[in-house]
Amino acid sequence: MKFRSILGKRFARLGRLGAKRSIDPVFAFIAIYMAFYQYFILTKLFGAEQTYGARSDGEVVKELVELFRHGIGHGSRQKRRAI
Repeated sequence: MKFRSILGKRFARLGRLGAKRSIDPVFAFIAIYMAFYQYFILTKLFGAEQTYGARSDGEVVKELVELFRHGIGHGSRQKRRAI
């Protein structure tokens, strides 16, 4: 896979930072890439309106980034507690 050959060293370094994760960094990268790709293909190429409700492209990008950075919940991972 090209992502692993191109970004493998970077992914390995990220894996040594912080807590161990069970998600393969290549899988995570592709999932993030595909979320943005799908959104812009649907809205720009096929003209699907309001895929994520009445949000601008900038708002969608910002919220997707927050979702991938922090997951579903309130605040950053460090601020969240298990319920």
